Amino acid sequence: MIQQKQSNEYDVILLGSGVGSLVAGTLLSRGKLSVLLLKEKGYEASFTKEGYRFIPFSNGSEKIIRAPSAKRLFQMLTLSSLGSSKTDHPSWGQEVPFQIILPEARIDLFCDRAQMSSEWRREIPEELPRVEQFYREMAYERSRLRREESREGSLPFFPLRPPSMLHRLLPSEPPLGLSLFTKEFRAFVHLQLMAWGSLRPDRFATSLAAYLLSFDEAKEWVSDVDLEEMKGKLLTDYLRSGGRVEEIETVERIYKGWMKGVAILLSGNGKILRSKFLVLNAPLHRIVNLPGRKGKRLSRWAQRVRPKDVLFPFFLGIQEKVVPVGMRDFVISLRDYEKPYEDGNLLFLALSPKGDEGRAPKGKRALTVESLVPWETYTERWDEASASEHRAGVMQHVRHLIPFLEDHIEFMDCDQGNQLIRHWSYPHFHYESTAPFVWREGLIPTRLSRNVYLAGNQNSPYLGLEGEALTGWMVAKQILRRK
Repeated sequence: MIQQKQSNEYDVILLGSGVGSLVAGTLLSRGKLSVLLLKEKGYEASFTKEGYRFIPFSNGSEKIIRAPSAKRLFQMLTLSSLGSSKTDHPSWGQEVPFQIILPEARIDLFCDRAQMSSEWRREIPEELPRVEQFYREMAYERSRLRREESREGSLPFFPLRPPSMLHRLLPSEPPLGLSLFTKEFRAFVHLQLMAWGSLRPDRFATSLAAYLLSFDEAKEWVSDVDLEEMKGKLLTDYLRSGGRVEEIETVERIYKGWMKGVAILLSGNGKILRSKFLVLNAPLHRIVNLPGRKGKRLSRWAQRVRPKDVLFPFFLGIQEKVVPVGMRDFVISLRDYEKPYEDGNLLFLALSPKGDEGRAPKGKRALTVESLVPWETYTERWDEASASEHRAGVMQHVRHLIPFLEDHIEFMDCDQGNQLIRHWSYPHFHYESTAPFVWREGLIPTRLSRNVYLAGNQNSPYLGLEGEALTGWMVAKQILRRK
């Protein structure tokens, strides 16, 4: 049946238009391979309304780039500017990348260690010696990683590395231990780990925590990142290098066994595309019917890292004068230690930069509020009543953070978030791992089968945007070696 339909042949097909596939596509097209990127028709990663522009996000790493390896990656891809479109240069080394608000504490995450110590002294004085000892241990672990990074010939996608049997035979790394600390400090650490990635920090290795909690790289951080602008630059370079883009509804089926790789049947028009390699950059639980290694379906890997929560975005246009003094542009707020993360108890808030008229009219700010909804609840029990109850909980929390908000809201849009989540390209989830993992090698390998690769945030969700970008780089290098 396949041979009777019109087909198009490529060296590589990319399913999904996230950062991972754009990085891979740019490198592959520069390597003189024919590359086609399949983008979901009708899905827009940003939302505009009444002069406001909102960008949903998975974690803080999509607002703040903190890792030297990610910076080097984008520089190598000729993305000279990673900052906001309001300036010609990025905002390097911000004093406070973000802020954590706890039930009885507000802690600014300063880049400078001395200033950070003053925060701990003010908010958690009773355990200051233990906290400082904790960060000395984190600094030691980070220095051990840095020594490996500085070795001549080290991999350019550090800290990730290809899977190795030798590494798996080594003793397992000790898990992060916080049992001796108060619930305030435990929450402070867990929220930081969640800020940099998309994995619940239940079983993090000490070295992974040290990598994410490092304070000594302030000059490397870039704030006010416009993710869509960054993706636009990658897309421009990809197209300039000869890559192609095609919008599709969805993929109906992937056939394996074609002599040169895979055959892809598109939904709706019956069109068939063929390629030697297929690179996936979409949440696995949305595409589990595609085949995996040895004819098995991708559900094997989808079960290994499952969505725990979907990040539900609320979009608010507000007046600048209502923003409390001292509130940062990126905020994580936990209202009750005893409650779970749902029902608006944990919020991630992103304000458009003050004075940036490309994202909000003059004197106003675009406020994106991300709340966690258990994925099981959303897929099985989500209806108008539960949505209304959740919205009420979220807004109660927001009004607690921003007094007098009701008098200064231009509008609030909840429906658009629900529409975005229904698309298979929607990437904003928090995951849980069902099996032990070596964090340097990822939860899921980049190569799923002979011709199928994964370049998304499910490879190493705890590294956030950095992990997705570096995974795309690794996939491209693997394919280029096999071309």
